[in-house]
Amino acid sequence: REFIDETERSLHDSLMIVKNCVKSTRVVAGGGAIEMELSRFLREEALKITGKQQLIVSAFAKALEVTPRQLADNAGFDATEIVNLLRQRHSKEDGLWYGVDIEKQSICDTYAKGVWEP
Repeated sequence: REFIDETERSLHDSLMIVKNCVKSTRVVAGGGAIEMELSRFLREEALKITGKQQLIVSAFAKALEVTPRQLADNAGFDATEIVNLLRQRHSKEDGLWYGVDIEKQSICDTYAKGVWEP
């Protein structure tokens, strides 16, 4: 019974993703790219804040990096190295859409590669 319940939830989630894609044709780069870009932005903004709020914003920025770290880890890569490469790339002007490249065990412009999230 648990297997059937889980299958039903998975199918429902999949249908809702398709529904959302049909309703909105906007996408962002996948592979952890959007999370890394948001993390970069928040880290920069945290430097302008004082007190406990700075720690909170910095902690949230770090938490956003869990997605690309987990993608790299699940693919068997050195997650620390991948996240560091992403941080370096996102610090450059052309780094906006860079995420984890599963095929080359590195990073790439996931938007250009067609790895998108609705």
